[in-house]
Amino acid sequence: MSIFGDRIKQIRVDNKKTLREVAQYLGVGSAYLSNVEHGRKNAFGPIMIGKFARLFDCSADELSILAVNERRKVEILLADTKDSLFNEAVFAFARRADSNDVNDELSQKILDILKK
Repeated sequence: MSIFGDRIKQIRVDNKKTLREVAQYLGVGSAYLSNVEHGRKNAFGPIMIGKFARLFDCSADELSILAVNERRKVEILLADTKDSLFNEAVFAFARRADSNDVNDELSQKILDILKK
């Protein structure tokens, strides 16, 4: 679940824009945009948030706060442990997941292992 992704999808759908139309405006692929909306890719950075906000005349501040809060979830997870091996595993998992090499089932298995 991605609060940021849910919000940008809601804005897009409310404005009757397709993934393809928005992705083209942002200069990204529609698959990438879909992955952001579904929480499979990281929330946008400041430049992309600005472009999205201009397209839909919505609050860049709101989107920025949602994006930062999603990133903080990972930081909080890492701050709760002093185990460098665990931190390395989390970062390796994040890199793999971000490259679309990890499906939902494998992601859940890895997360279960990391929680132990």
